Amino acid sequence: MLAFAFLLGAMPHASARALAHDDHDCVPPSAQALVRAAIETNRVALGLPKPPVVVGDPYDGGLADGEGGVAAAPMYPFYPHPGVTKGDTICGSFVDLDATASYHDFECRPFTREGHAGTDSAIRSFAEQWIGVPVFAARDGVVVFMNDGEPDENVNGGFLGNLVILDHGDGFESQYWHLKKFSITVSLGQPVIAGQQIGMVGSSGNSFGPHLHFQTMKNGPSGWQVYEPFHGSCNPGASDFDDQASLDSEDLFLYDWGITRTNLFDLPNPWWEPWPKPADPQIATTDDAIYFFWYVYNFPVDCEIRVKFVRPNGSVADDAIWNWGNTELIRSYSNWFGWEVDWLVPMVGTWHLLFYLDGQLMIDAPFEMVETIDPAFNHPPEPITASFVDPHAEPGEVIFCKVPTLGRMEDLDWDVVRYRFVWRLSGAVVRDVVSAAQSDAIPRNSGDCGAVLTCTVTPNDGVVDGAPSMATMAIGGVLGDFNCDDSVNGDDLGTLLGQWGNCPGCAADFNGDGVVDGDDLGSLLGGWTG
Repeated sequence: MLAFAFLLGAMPHASARALAHDDHDCVPPSAQALVRAAIETNRVALGLPKPPVVVGDPYDGGLADGEGGVAAAPMYPFYPHPGVTKGDTICGSFVDLDATASYHDFECRPFTREGHAGTDSAIRSFAEQWIGVPVFAARDGVVVFMNDGEPDENVNGGFLGNLVILDHGDGFESQYWHLKKFSITVSLGQPVIAGQQIGMVGSSGNSFGPHLHFQTMKNGPSGWQVYEPFHGSCNPGASDFDDQASLDSEDLFLYDWGITRTNLFDLPNPWWEPWPKPADPQIATTDDAIYFFWYVYNFPVDCEIRVKFVRPNGSVADDAIWNWGNTELIRSYSNWFGWEVDWLVPMVGTWHLLFYLDGQLMIDAPFEMVETIDPAFNHPPEPITASFVDPHAEPGEVIFCKVPTLGRMEDLDWDVVRYRFVWRLSGAVVRDVVSAAQSDAIPRNSGDCGAVLTCTVTPNDGVVDGAPSMATMAIGGVLGDFNCDDSVNGDDLGTLLGQWGNCPGCAADFNGDGVVDGDDLGSLLGGWTG
């Protein structure tokens, strides 16, 4: 019976997106060589000092195993591509640490490609790229190379593309490849600070879909060489990321999903390419079939697939289970199925499509079945909750605000959601951006200790806004602690009184009304520790 339930012709096995097994090099040696020569020329023209030679790993604290002590601070406090791991992004492919014919990443896994020199983090499709996904400077540095204006939306490779390279002055560089055309916001020789937006994720250069290739270079005794900041069993030492665990996952999770009336096999572009896919809020009882696409990470060996349709009255229309037969875990995999509507016995109302992989419920997706399609029918984006990644961030830190919506349930029409992030410091807007990413950041040193920072996020599905959500924090973690000594006392009172009166944007203007007055004094005294 299963053979009649779904359309076998709609399951092209060869279309798997397995980042671990792609045979293309997204930053080929020829591009690396061209850029390296240009960097050296630019260094001389900019009058930059000769980069120091780095011996060992200064960010590992210089400590041998068992020596104890305190390791140095990590090189990178954050990854430069915003988003939420297992939500709208993940680092899918890492540096190839095996110089032989095989390949492996920092944990000895095949999550890389032969000769791959950086970390690839993807976005779901070109729809997200069109909205915009920022790329931030991962550290303070100077722009020693940039290129913009090259062709974008590549799906068949290319050569150089749009990129930015930062010199950090300590023998290390960070490189940002495949950026969106005309998105670069910095210029050659410009100093930048950590958390400053330098461009957007794109698919320029030798790229086959929108992603950031983030690469670190180290000036070692034999010259510039690729450096892997992720550490594990095949790359021992302390991680060069402040929170490496949040950037990598071997868990099976649903990355993208959508339901449509459109036969995906009939699309002008192959469905596995990263062009936006159709999605529909309603299915007609007279439609030939209901189609749904899915994109997952860490697709298990011989994965069991289960598709269950539940009618509005709670009865089960179909419950199909079968095994996929793959002989290895696939890092990144996408496919689609179609079920004949007549097979399901059409019924008007809210249906549920339950999709399981390896015994895990990936999504319980509601959809509307109607007699006549209403072109104006639209669900607003689902409610969100904004929060700060670190609600106790200090003034010198890059601050992130996030709106995690795990499970691809941010919009029940499966529309691509964009988020407007409005950041205010003591009431004054310091950043206002629309992004397809589920997090955003402001640069380090954006505000003084004790100043009130808010992040208001409003989702939009391209038609209507969803309900906004606001997160509030005091920089340094304690409202009124202007000198960051973990106490609100007379010193802080003196600072507030020194800003008394009209003072828009001042740290002591806690309520953001442009005036430091009795209301703000009351807030400070409310947190008084003496």
